[in-house]
Amino acid sequence: MAELDFLQREIDQWYIGYVDSLSAAELEQVVEFESIGGGHGAMSRSDILLHVVNHTTYHRGHAADILYHLGMVPPPPTCRCSCGKSPGPVLGAMADCAKGLARSPR
Repeated sequence: MAELDFLQREIDQWYIGYVDSLSAAELEQVVEFESIGGGHGAMSRSDILLHVVNHTTYHRGHAADILYHLGMVPPPPTCRCSCGKSPGPVLGAMADCAKGLARSPR
């Protein structure tokens, strides 16, 4: 688990650096892509980042379920919730980014 934690923090730092490097205009830039199913799509960078956060949440829940079935307790959630715990680095940075986008006119 220590290695997994280290690797996750490394990825978190990459995302923080990436988000910090983007201007508001770059966040709104539309990126065209091909999905794994072969379809073509286009989304703004900010929408892609929010998709990454949502997709990560899905996988985190799945991994937590597996750990519970193995008799292990998963690490606590990293999102801000009523318990008052602070978000993890990536979720915090993404949330700040999303808040800024929500306030800006489209």
